[in-house]
Amino acid sequence: MRHRYVDDLQNPTSSLNPVFTIARQVTEVLRRRDPKLPRAEAEARAAQLLADIAIPDPARVLASYAFRLSGGMNQRVMIAMALERLVNDTVGVTLFTLMEIDHDKGVARRNFTNMPEAYPVSGEKPMQHDRWTDHVQGAHQTIVANSIEEIAEVFPDYPLIQSLGCESCMNVPIVVAGKVMGTLNCLNVAGHFTPERVAAAETLKQAGAIAFLLNENLKRRG
Repeated sequence: MRHRYVDDLQNPTSSLNPVFTIARQVTEVLRRRDPKLPRAEAEARAAQLLADIAIPDPARVLASYAFRLSGGMNQRVMIAMALERLVNDTVGVTLFTLMEIDHDKGVARRNFTNMPEAYPVSGEKPMQHDRWTDHVQGAHQTIVANSIEEIAEVFPDYPLIQSLGCESCMNVPIVVAGKVMGTLNCLNVAGHFTPERVAAAETLKQAGAIAFLLNENLKRRG
C-alpha cells in the first residue's frame, strides 16, 4: 500500500552535502556499514528505502544534488514526521518516539517524539541491560507489552505512559548491517498491538532504516 506524505515531506534531503548526489551519500552510508555490499545493490536498496518512506520519484531524487531539490525544511524532523505518519497508518500510535543507540558509547538518545511535552528529545543516557535489551538488541526481535502491568515490568516511567492514555507498547528494532541502529517505539491503548499489527510492523523496518541512515549522515556533517 502506497502511503501519502507528499504534503509533509517536500524536501527530505535538504540537509545533505550539496556537492554530491543523494545516491552517493545514501549508498556510502550503506556500504560503510556493509563494506561487502556491491555498489549496484546499494543503489537499488537506497531507491527502495526512499520509496518505502514515500519520497516521490526515488530515481530522480537519488540522481539529484541536494541544492537542486526544493529547499528550506529541516531534513531530520521532516523524515521523522513522515515516518510517524507511516507508522500510524500501518499499526496506529498515540505516542511515538525514535530511540537512537550508540553502541560505541553504550548510550541511547531519543531523537524524535510526537509528544515533546511529556517525552522531549533527550540527551544521552546509559543503556540498560535487561529483558528488553536482550530481546531487541540481542535477538533483533520486536517486543510487545499489551498491558500496563507488562510495561511496568520493563519501564519505570509507566505511570506517565498510563497518564497519556497508553497501556500497550511495541518496540521495533531497526537493524542495518547486523547492528541495531535504534528502535521505533509505538504506544497505544491496552491490547492494541495484536499479532496482525505486530506482523504489519515488519514492513516499517526499511523506512525506519532510511530515517536513521539519513540522520547519521546529517550528524557526520556536524
